[in-house]
Amino acid sequence: FLSQIQYTGTGTTVLHRVVFYYTSSCLTKVRNVDGKDSDYTYSGGLLKTASDIDNYLLTYTYNTPSQTWQPYRVKSVSEKDGNADGGSLTFSYAHNQTSVTDYNGNVEIYQFNDFGNTVGKFRV
Repeated sequence: FLSQIQYTGTGTTVLHRVVFYYTSSCLTKVRNVDGKDSDYTYSGGLLKTASDIDNYLLTYTYNTPSQTWQPYRVKSVSEKDGNADGGSLTFSYAHNQTSVTDYNGNVEIYQFNDFGNTVGKFRV
């Protein structure tokens, strides 16, 4: 795993460093050059929250697959900035299609070919 990125400028002396921390192969923290952290939490190996140095928080929920061979897919993402609740996105899935609904009820549909490439995007 990537443990750090060092900035040396034109010489060999390390001027700045970004450090990456892991628990059980999951990225849990990124310490930036100012010594401030962005944190990541997981549940069952799936990303649950991501927060930055300014206390901006994203929270993820997932669909539970009906078959063991099916992937977990993001069901929703909600945001919070400090104590203020922000918006949210909900996701729904069909064959070669993902629909994203924002907190205002606006819907965007993404269509994909059998290789996973985006072939269309439109608003409903």
